[in-house]
Amino acid sequence: NLKNIKNQKHIDIRLVEILFYTFPVSFIIGNLILSAHLLLFIILSLVLIKKQNLPFRVNKLNFIPIIFFLYLFLSTAFQVSDIFDTWSEIWNVDLEEFPLKDHPTVKSFLLIRFILLVIIIDILFI
Repeated sequence: NLKNIKNQKHIDIRLVEILFYTFPVSFIIGNLILSAHLLLFIILSLVLIKKQNLPFRVNKLNFIPIIFFLYLFLSTAFQVSDIFDTWSEIWNVDLEEFPLKDHPTVKSFLLIRFILLVIIIDILFI
């Protein structure tokens, strides 16, 4: 029973390592594969971190990407709201007609996955 538990831990760690080392192949194959690979890596890494109770340490370098992406999100949100106000006055376009998947604010919010990637890699390396 103890041997099965050790094998399970090694399988989890090995799977995360394989996903990490195959990132260059995903870059070569294309954007869809890269996005799916990144999502799978983040999910499995978070499961591994939770299972092994790895500590999250606050590092000053972690704040640099967090501030950058927060700035990017806020500037996009303010700029888009100004643009839509101008468009709605000129063209009588309603914001609800704009598809959500193409909304620039949603796209900039989805960049949060890169913050998670930086933090997860930092935790796994330590």
